[in-house]
Amino acid sequence: GAFSDCSNMTKVNLPTGLTEIKSNLFIRSGIKEIHIPSSVTKIGEWAFQSCDNLTSLEIPNSVTEIEQYAFSLCRNLTSVILPNTITKINFATFWECMQLTSITIPSSIEEIASSAFNGCKDLNKIRVLNPVPPLCQEGAFEQCYNAILQVPANSKEAYSVAVEWEKFSNIVEVTTAEVTTQ
Repeated sequence: GAFSDCSNMTKVNLPTGLTEIKSNLFIRSGIKEIHIPSSVTKIGEWAFQSCDNLTSLEIPNSVTEIEQYAFSLCRNLTSVILPNTITKINFATFWECMQLTSITIPSSIEEIASSAFNGCKDLNKIRVLNPVPPLCQEGAFEQCYNAILQVPANSKEAYSVAVEWEKFSNIVEVTTAEVTTQ
């Protein structure tokens, strides 16, 4: 990509009107901070892979697609806010984001692909806002099954028998207010 391997680049302000962050655009760059404008609808595969200085990320609700490996190997990423406009978390999107400690999965998510969060060893709290368990492919949360899985009230039973979700040993029902504030 145009800015791949730019290790001295630490801050990026993308222009308003930009609709897509292309594949490989910032792979292995030194980005610490990025503002994604609300005009962006797609983040390409490997767009931010191995951006080890990136620690937090807010993806705007204009984004409807995040391709595979987009944020994989961002080893210091601790905080991600996902938009409620995506329906799928693709293959290995957050693979090996070892410092990620919690994630809220919006109610818009219908499917989580294999290895989406594989290797996120510090992931200790997963909040899922959908009362119906999203389709979860095998290994989506590999090495994360000890995390607390927070699910909406009256949905624990559905998650405890759903494929992949049943591997979580600590499934806790919370009210909508509790999910959004904890």
